[in-house]
Amino acid sequence: MATDVVFLFACDSGCQMEVRAHKQILSLASKVFEKDFYGINWGCIRDRKHSQLGTSEEGNVTVQIEETSQEVFQVMVNFIYKKQIDWSTYNVVFLSNLYKLAEKYDIKDLMKRIITSIYEFCLKRKTHAMPLSISQQVDKDNLLDVASLALANNHFPELSEALYDVGAIYMKKHFKGRFDSVLDFFSETEISVTNSVVLHKMMSRMNDVRSPKCDNCCQSLCFNGQGLTRVNFVPGARVTWVEDKGHSQIDRPMIIEESYVDPFVGSLTDGSVWTNLTLKPSHYRYHCIYSSLVL
Repeated sequence: MATDVVFLFACDSGCQMEVRAHKQILSLASKVFEKDFYGINWGCIRDRKHSQLGTSEEGNVTVQIEETSQEVFQVMVNFIYKKQIDWSTYNVVFLSNLYKLAEKYDIKDLMKRIITSIYEFCLKRKTHAMPLSISQQVDKDNLLDVASLALANNHFPELSEALYDVGAIYMKKHFKGRFDSVLDFFSETEISVTNSVVLHKMMSRMNDVRSPKCDNCCQSLCFNGQGLTRVNFVPGARVTWVEDKGHSQIDRPMIIEESYVDPFVGSLTDGSVWTNLTLKPSHYRYHCIYSSLVL
């Protein structure tokens, strides 16, 4: 089906980037899009300060977007189209911008998924890695940037709280809950009202905040993608098979059968129970990618 709406974005080099979509699909996901494209006030897009309405040579409706980048808007459209998204590639600045866009278009499922992605940074094995950039080590500027981002988004309470929590969780892990170490770490930080506010907010919740756990494998350091073994066996966790190795319909492991070869009992996707499944990391892996987090 040919697209019938094109969103245009100006880039620094003077060229235009675009995102193509279908009005009907966007409208099914967002009441805001539905009102824009099919509502009584069809011209409401034209009246927005950030957008201009037009028509392309192919007959598509064209909308000039100035409030966000093409990349952020494309991820929102990809989510609406249920495309696979690797959330681990985006830092909290990008996710915060995406959250504000999702809030504007009233896409609540996307807002919820973004909050989950922000907390998922705390499940990474490199606990020193900060969410502004996955490769960066903990430093006071990075922590302050996360907290300042939380402060700047205080009119989005759920987003702001998640950002403060992430900063507090990293400080709690890195400094092992020692407030004196935190103070030493930030002793050379420039004194300002903003820095004082955000540091106080993060430190005040260090004692109360808990590291998130994956609600599938129940681990702070998520098992997603790891092979299933006797050591990391979590009854009831969602797993998937390794092609040409395990049972293709496996859903969740249940119990380990006590024998020399370590088979296990598992439930299949149709609800039936299967015995004598091979307990090897080469056969089954944890599949936590769509799970939410428990704080």
